[in-house]
Amino acid sequence: MPGGRQRRSIASLLLTVLSIAVLLALHVELLTTTINKSLCCFDDSSFAVVSKNLASGDGYLLTLDYGNVDHSGRLFHPALGTGPSAILVGAAAIKVFGAKPWAPGLMLVLFNALVLSFCIAVISRRLGIARASSYICLVALASIAVTTQHHEQWFAFFGEVQSLALVLASFVLIAYGNRSRLNLLGAGLLLGMSFLTKELSALFTLPVALLALAMFLRGPARPWRVRLAESLAPLLLVAAGTLLPIVLFEAYRFHAMGGLDGWLQNWTQHIDFVKSQGMDERGLGLSALVAERLALFSSRFSIGFIALSVLALLGITATLLTARDRRPKELALLVGSAWLIMSCYWLLLSLGWARYAFNVIPLAFACAALPVLSISGRESRHAILPGGVLALLLALLVQPTYLYARETWLPAVHPATPSGLTDAQQQNRLEAYLRGYHGTLYIPWWAHGASMEYRLPGHARMAAITASSDSEGLLLIDTTLPLPEGSDWAAFYPRCTLKVEFGERYRVEHCTAKP
Repeated sequence: MPGGRQRRSIASLLLTVLSIAVLLALHVELLTTTINKSLCCFDDSSFAVVSKNLASGDGYLLTLDYGNVDHSGRLFHPALGTGPSAILVGAAAIKVFGAKPWAPGLMLVLFNALVLSFCIAVISRRLGIARASSYICLVALASIAVTTQHHEQWFAFFGEVQSLALVLASFVLIAYGNRSRLNLLGAGLLLGMSFLTKELSALFTLPVALLALAMFLRGPARPWRVRLAESLAPLLLVAAGTLLPIVLFEAYRFHAMGGLDGWLQNWTQHIDFVKSQGMDERGLGLSALVAERLALFSSRFSIGFIALSVLALLGITATLLTARDRRPKELALLVGSAWLIMSCYWLLLSLGWARYAFNVIPLAFACAALPVLSISGRESRHAILPGGVLALLLALLVQPTYLYARETWLPAVHPATPSGLTDAQQQNRLEAYLRGYHGTLYIPWWAHGASMEYRLPGHARMAAITASSDSEGLLLIDTTLPLPEGSDWAAFYPRCTLKVEFGERYRVEHCTAKP
């Protein structure tokens, strides 16, 4: 017996060290990439602009126009795709580091790492750090390894990973916390912060309601009033915590928009935008729609949708059948229903974009890795199913992990582009060139100038090209983006000639005044 305990202690120590080493290696790559790539992906630059303006005291202001008519700025732009939880993290980074190109993304990576560390801390109080760290490590490694075509979601200033990390932390606190009022309020707060990152997280309130229903149905021998009190009180506490950050932000929006009329108008415009982005209205038949989505998923990720779903179902089933404790079962219910809801939304209702499919993957792996939390080496009969699920998961991850290490992790150490300049260095040189320029700075459409709107001093530096664009100025072009095809561009561009290039990405042209 003492020898067996010693072997288990050594195995736990080795598993802990390995898990933490892998998590550190993942974050070294993410931090290195965010420094070298900077504001890589246009949308992230526009979110960073809001963070910069907020940090500067100018309010929740986007000084870019997604409609490409007037870049002077708009408070609480209704088409913003990432919410205040991420924007505030970016604003804090800018307060600390200044408007550096890497600041918002770096701070978001660190924030997400802190949330995952919180998950490890909560689980480890019940199961020990070996199981807790290996569970989070397996979910993170698997999710990153199979999404290399959309690796920007992990290091850029986007909100998807933050939203999912906050949801997982909320579920972990509900399942593995001590169910005190403070913990339940905290779980709700995490859920509310997730909603304030991505509004799609509203769907994740349903798993909490399902858990409350399961608690009510559990133990039918007890009076229904007792069961109702036991299930309803935690649900109300989580709901109160969820609403708290939302109400605070809406109060700020209400004040900034000048009262009820401005607030209602802003929300009406935002709802119209959400409708345009959230539902597929092409009228495809069910079989054609599903076939299209499955093909897209397989083309964008290193695992098929069906294989991923089987893994998730196996992880949930193994946990529900073999776990001796209620906690892993409750976590299985929470993450399992969240995965199922998100999968159905993406597969059947959404526009079918790959960025929506991305949300399915970490949730699925959070289900597939659940046996880590419940497998027991002392009862070998009960370890067969969860052990088999984990073995299958690890076997399927060998190739994606190898490809991630070879094609993403290692190149992060040598990030030079063909010109010898990283994206960040090209942006630095462009910013230095434009910093002293105070004339009109034209951009073909908003994405061409998003990074410089963030980098340059002040705000509202960019000018849209319209029929009235008559004055002399400089034209900033990002060669990775298409140019407009409208009549305003066709009339404007012949007045411009190349002035300077920065690497292979950026070009500045001088445009004369209209005769």
